[in-house]
Amino acid sequence: MAEPAGEAKTFRNTAVVAFAGTVSRVTGFVRDIMLAALLGAGPAADAFVIAFRIPYLARKTLSEGALHGALVPVGLDLKSREGDLAARRFAGESIASMAVLLLILSALVTLFAPVLIFAMAPGFTPGGETADLAALCLRLSFPLVVGAVLGAMGAAFLAAEGRFGIASWSPVAVNAVMIAVLFHVSGWAHTAPARAAIWVSAASSIGGLVQMLIVAFALYHSHHAPFLVWPRFGPGVKRFFRLAGPGLVVASSSQLILIVALQSASGIPGAVPQLHYADRVAQLPLGFVAASVAIVAMPNLAALAKAGHSLHEEIERGLNWSLLLACPAAIGLAVLARPIVDILFKHGAFTVADADATIGALMALAVFLPFAAMARVLSQPFFAQEKTGPALIAVLLAAAVTAGSALVLRADYGVVGIAAAAGLGGVAQAFVLGLALIRARWWQPDRASLLRILRGLVAAALMGLVLWAVMRWAAPFLAGGVALIRRVIALTLLVGGGVGLFLLLALITRAIRLSDLKRP
Repeated sequence: MAEPAGEAKTFRNTAVVAFAGTVSRVTGFVRDIMLAALLGAGPAADAFVIAFRIPYLARKTLSEGALHGALVPVGLDLKSREGDLAARRFAGESIASMAVLLLILSALVTLFAPVLIFAMAPGFTPGGETADLAALCLRLSFPLVVGAVLGAMGAAFLAAEGRFGIASWSPVAVNAVMIAVLFHVSGWAHTAPARAAIWVSAASSIGGLVQMLIVAFALYHSHHAPFLVWPRFGPGVKRFFRLAGPGLVVASSSQLILIVALQSASGIPGAVPQLHYADRVAQLPLGFVAASVAIVAMPNLAALAKAGHSLHEEIERGLNWSLLLACPAAIGLAVLARPIVDILFKHGAFTVADADATIGALMALAVFLPFAAMARVLSQPFFAQEKTGPALIAVLLAAAVTAGSALVLRADYGVVGIAAAAGLGGVAQAFVLGLALIRARWWQPDRASLLRILRGLVAAALMGLVLWAVMRWAAPFLAGGVALIRRVIALTLLVGGGVGLFLLLALITRAIRLSDLKRP
C-alpha cells in the first residue's frame, strides 16, 4: 500500500470517487423518477420501498466503503508481516468465505421474507396484499446483496492499491439495468403498479451480478489479484469478520436510522415512499462528499495507525473537507427543496400532496445533513485502530434517539416530524463519536480547524441568502406550467451558480486555500 496521501492527493482521489459516485446517483435519480411516475405513493410503492430497503441498504453502504474499514487494515498488516502472497491468499479466502455465507443468508431471507417485512413495516397488515407483495419483491431483489457485497470486497482490494476508478464506477451497472427494465415496463399499456414492482425487483438482482462481474474482471487483471481458493476461516479471515460486522453496522448507520424512521412511517398511508424519496435526495451530497472522503481516508488512517503515528491531522483533513462541502449542500437543498422535488418526482401517479410531503421531509433532513457527514468521517479512526466498540454504541444510540423522537413528533408533524427524528439520530451519533475520539486522545479540535469550519459556514450562509433571493426572481421559470426541459435548465443554473458562488465565497473567506490543493 502506498504512503498516506497528502492534501492534494487526498483531494484528487476524493474527486475521482466523488465524480463516479455522482454519476451513480444521477442514474439512481433517473431510476427513482421513473419509479415515482410509475408507482406513485400507493400500496405498490409502499411494498417496493420497504422490500428494496434491505438490498438498497447493502448496496448503498458497501458502495460507500463499508468493508474498507475491515479489509484494508487486515490486508495491510498481513502484507507488512508475511508479504504480498499472504495478503493475496487472505483476499481469496475472505471472498470465498463471504460467498458461502451470502448463499446461506439468501436462502434464509427467501424462507422468512414475510417475517422480515413485518419487522420493517409493522403498519402493514400481515397476510395483506401490500405485505405479500413486499415479501415477493424482497425475495426477488435480495440476490442484489450477493453481487454488491462480493463486488465491494473486490473494490476494497482495488482501492488499497490506489485504483479507485473501477471500484467507484461499478455500482452504475445496477441502475443501468433497472432503468432499462423500467423503460420496457413503462411502455406496456395500463401497466399494473404491482407488476412493475415485481419486474424492477428482479432487475436489481441482475444488475448486482453485472456489478460483481465488472469488479472481478478488474481484479483478474490486477498485479495483486486474490488467489482462487476454497473457503477457509483462517486467522486473517476471522479477524476480518470481527471487524466487518461492526463495520457494516456503523457504515450503514444513516440507512439503519432511516429504517427505524420507516417503521414509524409505515402506519401513515403514503409516508413510506415520501420519506424514501426525500432521503434519496438528501443522500446525494452525503454519498459523494462524506463517503468519498471516508473511502480515500481509510487507507491513510490504517497506514498511520500501523506505524503508530498520530491520526489527528488526517481526521482534521477529512472532517474539514466533508463539512466544507456538506454545509453548502445542506443549505442548498433546503432552499431549493420545492423545485428539486417538483422536477424529479411530481409526475404520473405521484400527486401534488405527495410532493408537498416530500418537500417538507427533505427540508427537515437537510438541516441535519452536516452531522451525518461528520459521523461518516469520525467513525473511520475506530476501524483503523481496530477498536469498533464506541462506533457501534454511537449507532445504537442514534437508532434509539430516532425511534423515541419519531414517537413524539409523528402525531403532530407526520412525515416531516419523522424525517426530523432521523436527523436528530444523526446528531446523537456524531456527538458520541466526537466525544469518544477526544477521550481516546486521537483527535482534539483545534482553533485553526474550528475557525476554518466557521468560515465555511459563513460562506455557505451567504450562498443560501443569494440563492433564496434569486429563487424569487426565477420562480416563473420553475412553475409547473413551464416545459420540463426549461425547468431542468433553470434548476441546473441555480445549482451550478450556487456551487460557483460558494467556491468564490470560500476562497474570499479563506475557508478554502489554493495552497491546500498544491500541497503534496
